[in-house]
Amino acid sequence: MEQTQWLAKKIADNLSKDELCYEDIIVINPDPLTTRKNVGHVRAHLLDMGINNHLAGITTSPDIFVHSKESIIFTGAHRAKGNEASMVYIINAHECYSGPYAGLNLAKIRNQLFTAITRSKAWVRVLGIGDGMKELMEEYNSLLLNNFELKFKYPTKEEIKHLRIIHRDARIEDIDRFESNGNYLTKLLEDVESGSIQREDLDNNLVTKLQTLLSEDD
Repeated sequence: MEQTQWLAKKIADNLSKDELCYEDIIVINPDPLTTRKNVGHVRAHLLDMGINNHLAGITTSPDIFVHSKESIIFTGAHRAKGNEASMVYIINAHECYSGPYAGLNLAKIRNQLFTAITRSKAWVRVLGIGDGMKELMEEYNSLLLNNFELKFKYPTKEEIKHLRIIHRDARIEDIDRFESNGNYLTKLLEDVESGSIQREDLDNNLVTKLQTLLSEDD
């Protein structure tokens, strides 16, 4: 709610005080899969304030990215490619950092954030909530203190192999399966630790196979 109210106020100020026009402003939700759901509240809030807006490809033709003198554009990062505006607001940036399986698609979601940032011809505002946004802010502050110089250790072949696994792209159904299995394992561990399930209750063959698989890369 704070993100919605802050964004709506800033857009109103842009139009009434900063001499920006509707076509000067784009609001981007980095993840195209969550855009329609994530922008609903702020779009409704703006309409209540008398500020027209539209969702590119949904409330307009899917093949047209419309700049309008009378409507603020909302869009996902992919549809924003090739389209720019003076003022770009990026909302829900925390989704580019956090989440139980964010590592599976880390390169992809960071690229979405980068794409959104590069749509600005003048100003960009990155918005988000929660711990994920705090972590992104810490990354930015670290870069600021280092005079915007990036320093990193080039990984070994084994480290690159490991990174490609943990940061690989995953389909939605894969992530759903990982989450379901993760919840099951978490509950199983809790039951074993609490004593409601005894070690002897578990299938020895499955336990041995799991131990072997998890120790292969040690």
